[in-house]
Amino acid sequence: MIEIIANQTLDQISYIDSNGNPVAITDQNLIKTCQMIKRALGTSDIFDESLINEYNEPVYEYIVEKTYITPEYDYGPLNFKEGPKQKIKIAFNKLFWSKIWKKY
Repeated sequence: MIEIIANQTLDQISYIDSNGNPVAITDQNLIKTCQMIKRALGTSDIFDESLINEYNEPVYEYIVEKTYITPEYDYGPLNFKEGPKQKIKIAFNKLFWSKIWKKY
């Protein structure tokens, strides 16, 4: 499992590589996606590698992918119930970890 280090605002995010060195995430679209997911979920506890194998409806993965592709779009106020929040978290983690593993 890869360790993620992030500040509270999620504008500085790093992961620990296989040599134990912190590697800054420089993909600004990924950083903005993290910030949007934090806003949607109402928490900064968004990283969970164990969720990547969970089944999820494709619509949630589409929403997260669209957020990644168009980070400048402002969704406005977000208020999701717990069920959809969990599904967004699953979709986000699938995207996030796939991007990290490409660099790892």
